[in-house]
Amino acid sequence: MQAVVVQHVPYEGPALIAPAPAVAGAEVLVDRHEPLPEASRLDVLVALGGPMGALDDRDHTHLAATALPRARR
Repeated sequence: MQAVVVQHVPYEGPALIAPAPAVAGAEVLVDRHEPLPEASRLDVLVALGGPMGALDDRDHTHLAATALPRARR
């Protein structure tokens, strides 16, 4: 089982969220601005908040790399 927690800013970490999938036996990756694995490889995806809005990619350039994955058909 694969779980990814997307952390957009360093001061808003996964805290109590990350251990929950691990208890269920998932490998938990805390993502900090890396491209995400393919959707077909994920069982759990948690996207944490941050100060940015949905259309703020110009001011927060890392958002494009952490865009929600799409399943390949």
